[in-house]
Amino acid sequence: MITPDIKKKIEIDFGPEKDKHVLSDIQGLVERFYAQYGKNPSARIIRCILHLAAGNEEEVTRLIEAAITDWRDVILWAEHDEKDNRVFNGIELFSFPE
Repeated sequence: MITPDIKKKIEIDFGPEKDKHVLSDIQGLVERFYAQYGKNPSARIIRCILHLAAGNEEEVTRLIEAAITDWRDVILWAEHDEKDNRVFNGIELFSFPE
């Protein structure tokens, strides 16, 4: 599900030149994920992709492929460091400075 916080994160991280393309890539993920698993990806998966990509469009593409293969990997990579400490929570909405 592409929630308002996800749309805003894409706008902020990718800017006006790339945001529509990244949003289209994420929509493609939704379609492919549904075809693979019979359900839409959670907003958590999409937030984890965007968190890991950190504004890098090529990384979004790579992470989408990883999520199609096994979405649990993307969550693990985003939410835990190498010592298994939780460093990000993809369940929570992105927050933005006012």
